[in-house]
Amino acid sequence: MKKAPKNNVKEAKPQMSLIPMDLLQELLVPAYEEGLIKYYRESWRLGFKTSDMMDALQRHLTAFYYKRESEDPETFKTYGIRKHHLGAAIFCILAMYNSVQINAKEFDDRPKSYLK
Repeated sequence: MKKAPKNNVKEAKPQMSLIPMDLLQELLVPAYEEGLIKYYRESWRLGFKTSDMMDALQRHLTAFYYKRESEDPETFKTYGIRKHHLGAAIFCILAMYNSVQINAKEFDDRPKSYLK
């Protein structure tokens, strides 16, 4: 079988096929839907204090790991959304990255580094 010339060239382009879209959709859509209901579409782009997101991240990881909860019961009770704690944790990490690196550097309230 003959290959198209494109198959023979290794280009320095992102390999988007490596991203597990099925997992991201399952975990992240409910987290962003909650924000849509509470606030408005893409309000997260305005940024969050990193300390607020770190607090939420740790709460979700604690509930998942130590309490062995999968879904956030508060989000289901309040909004009827089945949001996985790990999806919420990923959202927190993405929100911190957005704030610190892209859209809201003024919300970077991380403490000074005392680690050497």
